[in-house]
Amino acid sequence: MRERKKSRILIVDDEKTNIDVLSEMLRDYEIIGALSGKKAIEYCIENPPDLILLDIIMPEMNGYEVCFALKNNSVTEDVPIIFITQKADEDDEVAGFNAGAIDYITKPFSQKIAMARIKIAIERKIKDDYNKDLISTDALTQIPNKRRFDEYLWIAWNFAIREKKHLSLVMIDIDNFKLYNDTYGHLEGDRCLHLVAQTINDQLRRPPDFLARYGGEEFAIILPNTDVPGGIVVAEKVREAIEKIGLPNKAASRGIVTLSLGIANTVPNRDITPYTLVKNADTALYEAKDTGRNKVVSFHEIKP
Repeated sequence: MRERKKSRILIVDDEKTNIDVLSEMLRDYEIIGALSGKKAIEYCIENPPDLILLDIIMPEMNGYEVCFALKNNSVTEDVPIIFITQKADEDDEVAGFNAGAIDYITKPFSQKIAMARIKIAIERKIKDDYNKDLISTDALTQIPNKRRFDEYLWIAWNFAIREKKHLSLVMIDIDNFKLYNDTYGHLEGDRCLHLVAQTINDQLRRPPDFLARYGGEEFAIILPNTDVPGGIVVAEKVREAIEKIGLPNKAASRGIVTLSLGIANTVPNRDITPYTLVKNADTALYEAKDTGRNKVVSFHEIKP
């Protein structure tokens, strides 16, 4: 069984001493601290934690505003939030739940009770993530499936619109895969798909980068905040990694399994949908296949 990573808790408080005290209490977890609501939101969008412990009284953005912003963002809406604060009034507690928090702990608190409530929240999040993974993971390759790809593409698209950032998409196809199946059989074909998927995944270094099985022998990589040159670098790393394995395919002209890759890029806006990006990356992919395979083609390189 794969060893479970430590659950990650983000503590948001404008007083570093309070973060240090909670960090010591929660030393069995991976702890990240943020001294402002703005920093907390930035961190969560890039790398959502498993739980947020959030103070209410903070300058610039108070805890309610931070909670509301996180719960209205598709990237962070499922991250559980517990308020830990000195505001003990009943109306304050109601306001916390209305903002989207799952629990409310007032100071001073019993360490044992606080730990128990935090543990319950973490265990619930682990269970929810597991159930979500079951319906979002391709059983054969153990990477996200097409359903999850569609969800994540919209998340990345909307984030890029808000931040006015580039978004790149790489569509990937295993060359001559039908011939591979015909030559070696479907069991070896399944092993090939699994190996290719895991090898591609190993080339992705940033948490926001996202690989999915798009269908059949086709894969897709979503690269947030990545321009055309950056996307080409990633695509070439993927192509070279598969070529380096040298998995035999005597049905192919090169004698090994190779990939064709098409990349498209845009700075998203509300006038187009992400499926324009998919269409352009597909066009580049078929150009790569039609012009010799085992290569990367960018959509902007294709002449009309």
